[in-house]
Amino acid sequence: MQSIVSWGLLVCSNFHHHRAREMWGAGHEEEARALQVWPLDEHNIATLDAVRPRGWEDPPPAAEYDLIAIGAGAGGLVAAKQSGRRGARSAMISEHLAGGDCLNVGCVPSKALLRCARAIKEVRRAAEFGVVILGPPPTVDFGAIMDRMRRLRAAIAPADAHVATAAAGVDVFQGRGRFTGPNTIEVNGATLRFKKAVIATGGRATVPDVPGLATAPYVTNATLYNLTSLPERLVVLGCGTIALEMAQAFAAFGSQVTCVQRGARLLPRSDADAAAAVHAALTADGVAFELGVQVEKVTTLEGGRMCVRVARGGGGGGGGGEVRELECDVLLVATGRRPNVEGLGLEEAGVAYSADGVQAQAPHAYRTRTARAPHDAHRTTRTARRAPHDAQRTTRTARRAAHDAHRTRTARALPTACRSTRHCRQATPACSPWETASRASAASRTSQARLSEITTRAGHTHMCSYSRIRPRVSAHTSAHLGTSQQHLGTSRQISAHHIYIFSAHHIHIHIYICIYICICICIHISPQARWPRWRCRTHSSATRGRCAASSCRRAPTPSRSSPRWASRRRTPPRSTPT
Repeated sequence: MQSIVSWGLLVCSNFHHHRAREMWGAGHEEEARALQVWPLDEHNIATLDAVRPRGWEDPPPAAEYDLIAIGAGAGGLVAAKQSGRRGARSAMISEHLAGGDCLNVGCVPSKALLRCARAIKEVRRAAEFGVVILGPPPTVDFGAIMDRMRRLRAAIAPADAHVATAAAGVDVFQGRGRFTGPNTIEVNGATLRFKKAVIATGGRATVPDVPGLATAPYVTNATLYNLTSLPERLVVLGCGTIALEMAQAFAAFGSQVTCVQRGARLLPRSDADAAAAVHAALTADGVAFELGVQVEKVTTLEGGRMCVRVARGGGGGGGGGEVRELECDVLLVATGRRPNVEGLGLEEAGVAYSADGVQAQAPHAYRTRTARAPHDAHRTTRTARRAPHDAQRTTRTARRAAHDAHRTRTARALPTACRSTRHCRQATPACSPWETASRASAASRTSQARLSEITTRAGHTHMCSYSRIRPRVSAHTSAHLGTSQQHLGTSRQISAHHIYIFSAHHIHIHIYICIYICICICIHISPQARWPRWRCRTHSSATRGRCAASSCRRAPTPSRSSPRWASRRRTPPRSTPT
């Protein structure tokens, strides 16, 4: 079975002219560390083979793309895939790891650690629920926890793999993309022309300007999940979402965790009551807090340990207050996020941006001219946990690009009904389901590509529910376009064949309703069904109706609650002479 799946993936990749000829192995540790992925075990190797394949060959560039997504995170993947599935020519440029923060250094690994932390906490409270654990107290195997996290990440990685994206009809380019004009992007020496572009380059951790921090071996959310041993003491700079959830998890694992915050409370952008509740919960879990302090200096000690010097009061780090030194084995910097907008050539594209991200030109849209940025590139307060929410916004951009592609490719002016965004209702007599199925089985990939071009020219923006073929054009549209292609010049003939086609779900509902009506009719007209053959008390426990026993002469005993039999009198049983 595994060989069949591997063969199917190989055929899919060859069909899209992409081949990953070289696999990751034990000899690529340095390259993996450059990508901030280690240790290079079997799970990380499987993840890298999916989201960063070695030897990936870029496809031949198309003459012009309807949409190009720069970035392979949640925003870029959704925008590129949804455009390709809707018939538009789309491309995606992946510079780092496909899947972005959510898969590699955000949602997936963090929630895997939090699940283990919750299990550890429940085991320690087992006595409250009447569960007695005999023997020594349970211990925490941090290596097994991190191995589980890497295993789960490797299992989810194929969903964001380059091969899966290419199978959706997207041209995947692995490299750094840069705008060279309002409608051109350069990647790996090739120039790609586009109509719409999505800037989905994500963000990175903000590192504050603290003396000694730049040379210290600190970690961020990008490198925290590469740890293989549990730190005895952990200091966290910041009290945001990433900082607090990792502080709680490592406190459950057994580390001494201290969170340092310049402000007076946790979660400064959240509700004060919610922040107070979180503060109380984490304090109960063993997390210590240093609030209202200024980090003055970070010193690197022997063995990779660090010392963080903080001062309370004094204002602006000028001293004059209480000074404390916090020693730690691991220093986690989680003081905020900043967007990745440098080196993209946004000036050549005419996109206004700053250190805070892409500037919005209108309150309701984050876009400029031909390049658009998802919601997370505009607001720096977005984290990896909001990436799925931001991806929904980029889906709208993908739908607009696909719709614009259909309208601009129309060779002749079609009536308004032919440009409807609903399901295809421009059906012809050739659109019967059985003929659709026969045409779909005989269609080849070459003809499907040709019909995809016809679909966009005909203005059919959505596919039909009878689709049985994975390529961009559905089987119902294939059967329909064989007839409607001849009528592109005369739109009146197209409108003359308008009929309503029920979707597959509507057909199922109608079948169920018909079956229900037939059953009700049978019950109503059948005397046997209306009055079942009950038995009397002598022969069974029932008390209503005529006894069905052949040897019983008991008269019918209708129910007193029935209004139909209320006026009738129960007949006593015939006496038997002795």
